[in-house]
Amino acid sequence: MLHIVCFGNLWQGDDGLGMHVFQRLGAMRSLPPQVRVFDAGTAGLSALSYFDHCSKVVLVDAIHTGGQIGRVH
Repeated sequence: MLHIVCFGNLWQGDDGLGMHVFQRLGAMRSLPPQVRVFDAGTAGLSALSYFDHCSKVVLVDAIHTGGQIGRVH
């Protein structure tokens, strides 16, 4: 099972990245059945349950690293 956990807040500019990804993935009808997508909002440690019962996790969030804008890690 793969979980995609999207963090962010649409009202906070760049921090809305995770929510935009969540909305886009939610609109797709072709995600494999073993993939689940979660809206973690600004949950912080409350989001730990999204890591249960999966073998891989993809985190989607915007963070300030001081590096090039738009870089994917």
